Amino acid sequence: MRPRGFGVIAATPAPRQRASRGFASRPGAIEEDDGYLVTFVTNLSAGTGECAIFDARDITPGPIARVILPQQVPTRPHAFWAPEQLLGG
Repeated sequence: MRPRGFGVIAATPAPRQRASRGFASRPGAIEEDDGYLVTFVTNLSAGTGECAIFDARDITPGPIARVILPQQVPTRPHAFWAPEQLLGG
């Protein structure tokens, strides 16, 4: 199922590139879309990056949080989300 507004992050304008999106479920989630889409965006012109977090139920309003990073994120990293208890640490 694609979230409402999928094209918002599917069509990232140049000179920006986005990485694949990961899904992080909300603690206690019951519905399959109850969580967050997390992606990295790299601005190739500025040499900077960011982590953008969207509400997975409706991403049309844009990110609910942005973490500006001091450097570029390598293009096309792949990731997944796992709860802390599954990481064994």
